[in-house]
Amino acid sequence: MSGHLLVARSAIENPNWKWENWPSLKTLELKNENRIELRHTRTSVRTSPVFSAKYAIEAMNKICFNQCPSLEKVSLTVYFDLEELQFAPNVQQQSFTGVPLPTATIPKLFGKAKKLAFNPQLPLKSFTIEHLEEVEVPFENIKINGNLHNDETIMNIIGNSSKNLKLVDVRNMEEHMIQSNHFFDHGFAGLFRPSNLTQNFERSSSVFKVGSLDIDTDWTDELGAILDEELEECDEDGNSEVHPFKMLCSAIEHLDIWRLQGWTQGWTLNRLLDEIDKDSLFYNAWSELLILDHIHNLKYRNHFNLSGVYVLENGQKFELINLAVLGEKGNIEAFHKLYSKLETLKFDSMDYEMIKLIILSNPEAPGLQNKNRVQANCDLVKGILQKHCNDFYPSVPNKFDQLMNILPDLRSMALMGEECLYSKHMEGCVSKETVLFEYLLRKKEPETFQN
Repeated sequence: MSGHLLVARSAIENPNWKWENWPSLKTLELKNENRIELRHTRTSVRTSPVFSAKYAIEAMNKICFNQCPSLEKVSLTVYFDLEELQFAPNVQQQSFTGVPLPTATIPKLFGKAKKLAFNPQLPLKSFTIEHLEEVEVPFENIKINGNLHNDETIMNIIGNSSKNLKLVDVRNMEEHMIQSNHFFDHGFAGLFRPSNLTQNFERSSSVFKVGSLDIDTDWTDELGAILDEELEECDEDGNSEVHPFKMLCSAIEHLDIWRLQGWTQGWTLNRLLDEIDKDSLFYNAWSELLILDHIHNLKYRNHFNLSGVYVLENGQKFELINLAVLGEKGNIEAFHKLYSKLETLKFDSMDYEMIKLIILSNPEAPGLQNKNRVQANCDLVKGILQKHCNDFYPSVPNKFDQLMNILPDLRSMALMGEECLYSKHMEGCVSKETVLFEYLLRKKEPETFQN
């Protein structure tokens, strides 16, 4: 049985939950329970939010974790102000940067607790700073507080007090602050020591991210919301399980495609194109972009040993690799080979963003009206990526050329995945009245959509 489980909190709270089914469970991730409105759907997920430290404690103390003696760690997704967290009693005698912890306070709106981690076999009276696993610090709030030195002190205190901190999400960071070694050297000093921050931000530390360049930690929550709604609809229809292919298609359409559309709309050069060309580019590239997203996100999941399986309340499992390869099992080996290749090339966030833009800006996409503009965009991005590879990765021979050489492999995987999805739609596994099937049809039968 699995030693790592990701599941909705409501499933654990259900009286029918049986701990004896998980005799080897060591790490339990409880997904976010906030009310999430689902895109393109009729309803929303009706669950209890964890929007305060008090509520989090009450919710966790109601669960009989002692019935699972193998369980060593519980990770709970939350979202509330850091000021609600206390300092652990055993740390309050210490001081950092000359400021005694008993007198230190976290300012209002300084940041948010996003995930907490604790040992379920020990008594839990309150959540403290040391339980932090993920934290969000919006930079505009630091600016509002107005005293950078004090903010560095607060971050130092949090960093030195935290035993479980894995991810610090600095939102809306200004470029000159990203390039400031001083700011990060004096904030979260207990866990973050960048050696060459100005050259490559991601390489400095895998626990820091700026804005939401790489991983949106709400992705898993939204995936869970979509799958839970599918289960709810099955219950209403009298079925005990969701068809696996229906789960896959819902996740692709309502989560991955929706997010990728939002990403393309935010690219400045894309705004210079007319709507027809924007649509043509996206219809041509969405499947390749989706696979690349999952390859890049696998790096994050592997680093933090996150589960690759989502478990519904009825015990049904959804494997993320199935989503990553568009349901085509023949793609799994190629997916992992490509992941390993990119790891060898020291694939970073800059590479990731630029490769996505190159895939999107394909001048050979069918239906384009202004190929010259698209070609110019593609050439511009390639130039930026080539300079980045040459300047910061001289130890990786021909890195730019090797990155370009992965594009045909990515394209091949995408086409196989699209063919798998199209065939199962034609077999009647799911309804054809969906956005996803329209996308598949535009590739398969482009003449149907010609004016």
